[in-house]
Amino acid sequence: MKTSRLSLVATFAFSTLVASSPTARANTCLVKCPADNVCIADPKPRCAVPDGACGGFAGLECTNPADVCVDDPRDDCDPLQGGADCIGVCVAAPKGGRR
Repeated sequence: MKTSRLSLVATFAFSTLVASSPTARANTCLVKCPADNVCIADPKPRCAVPDGACGGFAGLECTNPADVCVDDPRDDCDPLQGGADCIGVCVAAPKGGRR
C-alpha cells in the first residue's frame, strides 16, 4: 500500500500535537487557592502558580524544564473530549518528580 507524503505529514503533525497536549483533565479540584494560583488535580489536588501557556494546536512547550504542562482548569476545554487545541498551563512538577 502506497502512503502519500501528505498522509505522512498529517500523521506526524497529529502525533506531535497529541504528545505535546496538556495532560488529561483530572477530577475536579476543590482546594481553595490564592488568587494568583490555579487548583490542579494532577495527580492529586494542589495549588500551583501558572508559569506560562503550553500545549494547544501549536504544541507549545513549557520554557522551564522543571515545569509540566497540565490542563488549564479555568476553561471548559477538555483534551479528552475533543479538545485537541486545548491550551494548558505550565506548573512546577508535583513533589516526587515528573509524571
